[in-house]
Amino acid sequence: MKRSDIHIKKADGEMPSGFECRKQDFADYLVYNAPYDLQQRMGQLYLAIYKDRVVGYMMLAANRLDEDMQKKLGIDAYGHIPALLISLLAVDKRYEGQGIGSFMVQYAQILAADVATDIGCRVVLVNSEPDVVGFYKKLKFVEMRREGDHVDMYLDLGTAPLNLTITEPSSQGPDSRSRVEDPY
Repeated sequence: MKRSDIHIKKADGEMPSGFECRKQDFADYLVYNAPYDLQQRMGQLYLAIYKDRVVGYMMLAANRLDEDMQKKLGIDAYGHIPALLISLLAVDKRYEGQGIGSFMVQYAQILAADVATDIGCRVVLVNSEPDVVGFYKKLKFVEMRREGDHVDMYLDLGTAPLNLTITEPSSQGPDSRSRVEDPY
């Protein structure tokens, strides 16, 4: 599967069926919770589509760093630091390990960088489950704190080099990028 065969779009209307995830809660979210969250404008659901099939999704929402966390991170600013939160990210278990998760995170980074030019967005946040912290670390996210069964992580758009072009993983030529191993 090539990245050019995948497109990401906002969810509109009916939620997809047949999505299978290694964590059933993530599959159930699409059916039971996503419609309500969208109706209440709690976030925006983005779907990764391959050959007319939903192979992944992510829920994005506006968020912020509180003053205690920005002090801990050494970000000097008045008030709160605006952020984009990846509140959920899942890949269909039949498509895991093919770069779909990292592709969706990269898409979220592009959206955050775009929002930053209009209204401000300094960081991308994620509430990771402990078993996928390594995935986000490979994508340059930094651990902030662990609370219960989640690990809060961030990517500082003010300091992180962003590749704002979505490219195919390649092993040819001097500009080739190595693919990040993707548990999703």
